[in-house]
Amino acid sequence: MSKRQTKQETHKEANCELDRGICEANGALVNENDCKNNNLKKTTTTRKSWKEKDAIELVNFDQVPSFFREPFIISSYRKCDSSTWYCFRSLFQATNETINIWSHILAFVVFVFRFISVFSKHNPWQDSHVYPLFCFAFGICIMLVMSVGAHLFNCMSVKARHICFFFDYAAISVYTFTAGQVFYFYSRPVNNDIFIFNAPSLFLGISAAISFASTFACCYSFSKKNRFDAVVKAGTYTSSWLFNTSPYLTMLLLCDQASTCSSHASVHYFARHCLFYAGGTLAYVCRIPERLMIGVFDILGHSHHFLHILCAIGAADEFSAVELDMIQRRAVMEPLPCATFANSILLTALVVLGNIAVVLWCAKRLNLREK
Repeated sequence: MSKRQTKQETHKEANCELDRGICEANGALVNENDCKNNNLKKTTTTRKSWKEKDAIELVNFDQVPSFFREPFIISSYRKCDSSTWYCFRSLFQATNETINIWSHILAFVVFVFRFISVFSKHNPWQDSHVYPLFCFAFGICIMLVMSVGAHLFNCMSVKARHICFFFDYAAISVYTFTAGQVFYFYSRPVNNDIFIFNAPSLFLGISAAISFASTFACCYSFSKKNRFDAVVKAGTYTSSWLFNTSPYLTMLLLCDQASTCSSHASVHYFARHCLFYAGGTLAYVCRIPERLMIGVFDILGHSHHFLHILCAIGAADEFSAVELDMIQRRAVMEPLPCATFANSILLTALVVLGNIAVVLWCAKRLNLREK
């Protein structure tokens, strides 16, 4: 073999080695890129899985027991038999309960700031005339807090659902009783011979009895879950409202001079609160608008949302009306039987305990089997 041929073969082998090295390097680069792509896919998948893990699982109406279903609401239900943590996580996801919960959380915060402002001016511990207004503020707060708890935790189990809403009804009954207190002590008619408006014990005793009866009637109706449940509850609390606002309504009918009547501002707030309560109750009983467009208002805009929002606004106007009467009608009310610790704060505490007793009795005696 000539020297020239030997050199050519040596160059070929060198070129082959170089090509092999380039190929190996390219292969390594390809492998490295594959690894990066795989890692990126894994990271993306992991991130996605975390998002999926953070999001709670929602189901349709046919995936929950009939007892958990709401009329004309077909989607965005939370799972039954859920944990407490699951319920808390549902606060930050769009379900058919989200507006119910947040509407009263926000209302509670607004009311707390308002009450701090009001009672910094009118100190209930220095002036017994403020006792009923303080009780009414407590009634509003307890109603909102129990409502939030009921709508947040009712998916934990059938029994938990019963207990949650039993306490919700009890809180509404306490609220209506405290409303009766403020209307009686600040807004009742003067210079009249109507016995019930001149006997605090009689009026407040009847109001307390109505409170207990309302809680029992609503608990019983809820446990049976009949088609007229909404009508029964609305009728029960409408009757309670009529009795507890009767001092104000009677005063409007009988007062004949400006000094004994509520101011125009108070009457304006009272009339608005009546309209808001009537609108919320009517929407709830008729199940409007979800009845008209099934599935459209599951998350936002169904009747229970209107009930919560309108009643929160109505309670604010109601508080404004009686606060004005407390200030403006004080001179005409002081000669009459007035508020004391016993017939306001102590009695409210007893009504709270009485309603808790009704709830516990209902929880023990009513049928809470799986439905």
